[in-house]
Order: sequence, then C-alpha cells, then structure tokens
Amino acid sequence: MLRRGESNQVIWLRGTPTIMMGRIEDPHFEEHLTEGPYVVIDDTALPKYKHDPRVYFVGDAPIRPAGEIFGYYIITHQYFERYHLPVMHTETNHRGREDAVHWLQKSWMQMVRLKQDGVPIIGFTWYSLLDQVDWDTALREDNGHVDHLGLFGLDRRIQPVGIAYQKLVSLWREILLMESLGLDMHMPGPGNQWTAHRSPAY
Repeated sequence: MLRRGESNQVIWLRGTPTIMMGRIEDPHFEEHLTEGPYVVIDDTALPKYKHDPRVYFVGDAPIRPAGEIFGYYIITHQYFERYHLPVMHTETNHRGREDAVHWLQKSWMQMVRLKQDGVPIIGFTWYSLLDQVDWDTALREDNGHVDHLGLFGLDRRIQPVGIAYQKLVSLWREILLMESLGLDMHMPGPGNQWTAHRSPAY
C-alpha cells in the first residue's frame, strides 16, 4: 500500500509505467514489471496483483467518471479557429431520464453561446428519436437491454427529454427562423469573417 507522499515518488521512477484499474487479468504481468513501475488502483483488483511486493498498490480509490473536462464549447471553438468551417452538433444523448434533460439544456446553451461568439452553427440534433436496444454493448450482445437515450420510448410515449426538446423548439422557433443560414455560405475573406445569406423562413 502506498503511504502518504509515496505516490509522488512513483512519478519519478524511470521506465514505461503500467496502471491497472479494476478486477482484470494482465497476461503480460511479468513483462510489464520489467518495463517500469506497475501501479494497481482500486480495491477490486485481484489479490495476486494487490499483494505482489513489486507492485505499487493504491487502495481505497474506486474508479469514478471524470466528468466533463474541457467541454463542448471550448473544443468546438478551437475547431472553428483552426479549420474555419461551420459546425453541426449531431448525435448527442445521455443515459437516465432526468440527467438527459440537464444534458440537453447544457448542450443547447453551449451552442447558443458559440453562435453568439461568431461560430457558424448550422444544426443541432438529439440521437436518437427512440430508445436503443443493446446500445450498452454496441450491439455486440443480444440481451434485449433497453437504453433510455431517445426522445421517445419504444412504446412511443414521449420521454422527459422529449418534452424538454419540444420546449426548446417552441421557445427558440421564431428566433431560429430569423437567424437560419442557407448553404450558400462564403469562405472567410479578409479578417476571417464568415458571411452568409439568410434562407427564407419555410
């Protein structure tokens, strides 16, 4: 077990480090030990790895999602500054009925801010219309597991995120019609400014 302050020592050890997380097997364990420091994180690791004297074990460190690091706004702004191309936000979703509503609102407001800051936004979509089946295994397994990612459930009943999506459309409909851009956008000229013609409001 690493004691307080010892984790900093591992950073300065030479070689290529191996970091193991979770209850998995390492078929190249002995080989990895010769390449550099071997760090095992998480109490669920197999005992043969946790208790090996050649391993640096970090206990009481369960794996948790890191969450959003940079965020869509920053990454997309960097993309536009580099490539000077219009942006369409596609295929976003979030598991969990209530979390999905928050994710939709957060994603939408980032798009609004990007547009206000001069990034040409040409579209925003939520994927998918209906919940997915076996999406958690990327369709590799036929388990019949329903992932609640859609605006509607498989029974065709609208989900909370679908209601939130309806509200967004209702609130922004007139503004979006007035600000919609056609496909005849011109490449940036002097000053790297985009120009575009407004499309008729159909």
